[in-house]
Amino acid sequence: MMTSVPNVLGSVRVRTKHEVADCQNLAAALLDPDGSGPLDNWSRIQTHILAAVILHVCYVGHDKTLRGVSEFFQASDESIGERMLLAARAKHDPDGRAGWLTAINGSPTLTHPMIEDLVAWFSTHSPAEQGGLLSGIRARLAPYVDRQVEFLPWADGPLTIVDLLDGGTPS
Repeated sequence: MMTSVPNVLGSVRVRTKHEVADCQNLAAALLDPDGSGPLDNWSRIQTHILAAVILHVCYVGHDKTLRGVSEFFQASDESIGERMLLAARAKHDPDGRAGWLTAINGSPTLTHPMIEDLVAWFSTHSPAEQGGLLSGIRARLAPYVDRQVEFLPWADGPLTIVDLLDGGTPS
C-alpha cells in the first residue's frame, strides 16, 4: 500500500514575500518543537541559520526535503564552511527578476540576501562558536538523515501542505 505523506518544505512559498517567514517558522518548529520560544541568543541564531539553509535547499537543493536540509549540515565542521561559501555563490534567482541587492555595497546579486547574510555572519565567528551552533541543529535534524528509516511520515513524501489545504490529489 502506498501512502502520501507531507513534505513540509512544500509549505515554503518560494519566490514570494512570504518565503523568509515560512522558513523561519519551519526552523522554529524544528528547533523548538514544544513551542517554548528561543531561550537565548544562541537559539535565535540557530533558528536563523536553519531558516537560511531551508531557503537555500528550497531554491537549489537536489533533495528538497528535510533529509536534504539535514544532509547540508552533515559535513564535517571544516567543510561546512565550504558548503556555506557554495550557498553564497548559488544563483537563487538566475535571471535577476527578484532585484536583490547585496548588503555590502548595494550591487545586484543573484544570491538570496538571507543566505548572503548567513554566510557573512558565519565567516566572522570562530570555529568553536560555529561548531556549537551546528551541533544543536544537527541533533534536531538527526531523524531525517537515517536512510534506514523509511517510514517517517514527515520525511520526504510527495504531499505538500498546499495539497492538504486545497484538497487536491497529491502530485
